[in-house]
Amino acid sequence: MSNIGTIAGVSACPLVLVPQTCIVAIGKVVETPYFVGESILKKKYITMSFGCDHRVIDGGSVARFSNSWKGILENPYLALAKMR
Repeated sequence: MSNIGTIAGVSACPLVLVPQTCIVAIGKVVETPYFVGESILKKKYITMSFGCDHRVIDGGSVARFSNSWKGILENPYLALAKMR
């Protein structure tokens, strides 16, 4: 894991070095406006950029991992429930 958010980075292109299989770069929390009908709301998001060795791991596995991780970050109590 690389935390590029501490230096105000939003996205990156992480490079996989031998003997790594996958690396993720995590950006800073960004607040952006979006529209719902006539209302303007704000939503916070974090950018995660993955670099993977596709000889070892396929993109679908990385996407499933990313979605699982997203679910735990959005609902931290799920992490505790899965520890049982």
